[in-house]
Amino acid sequence: MKKRRICSFCNQNFEVKINTKIEQKFCKDQCRNDFHSYGRKYVSMLIETGQIDFTTIKQEVDKTI
Repeated sequence: MKKRRICSFCNQNFEVKINTKIEQKFCKDQCRNDFHSYGRKYVSMLIETGQIDFTTIKQEVDKTI
């Protein structure tokens, strides 16, 4: 039986590719690209409105690497 998931961006049900080493979260490349694009735009909005600064973002990301 083939594994199915819900796309993290468009919420469509899709069949998971078996030949990938990482867990597939998106149904297609466009959804993955759009997800990251929205994230970048949102972070830019937070920086522009003074709700967060880049130094804080960098420090938090560096903690997880």
